[in-house]
Amino acid sequence: MKKMTLVEFLQLLGTNRVISAEDLLQARLRRVIPLHRELEFIDDFDVLINYRLANPQGIKTLVISTNTVYFSTYSTKCLLQKRMANSILDISVVRRLKQHLGLPNNQELSLCFGNWRAMHLTGVSSSKSADWVALHHVYHLEKVARK
Repeated sequence: MKKMTLVEFLQLLGTNRVISAEDLLQARLRRVIPLHRELEFIDDFDVLINYRLANPQGIKTLVISTNTVYFSTYSTKCLLQKRMANSILDISVVRRLKQHLGLPNNQELSLCFGNWRAMHLTGVSSSKSADWVALHHVYHLEKVARK
């Protein structure tokens, strides 16, 4: 599996500390970031970015973790399902929590699986993939330019 480190990825983006959606969707990144076509178990991740642009490589997700950055031909939803399938707790825990809190079935909660948590950054539905951030890696949040 070809890998790109997070340091190498940040060097590609330049000196700006804030990474915008435009930065992540640049066509030049598709030429240098490794592409993985196999459905691999994601041991850990920092961010899963839904890659919205149509592209000939079939890229659907940008995976950013502490150790590596790569594109995947699988959706964020599919990658999260693979991660959940290999967790100590399963999705039934989240469903029971929603029932206990009296939340409707169509209201989404962040995913919490004991040793890892993920929160969607965009709307989630059965027909749309979302961007996800791993809350267990977040140390500080800061609002930047109304985003």
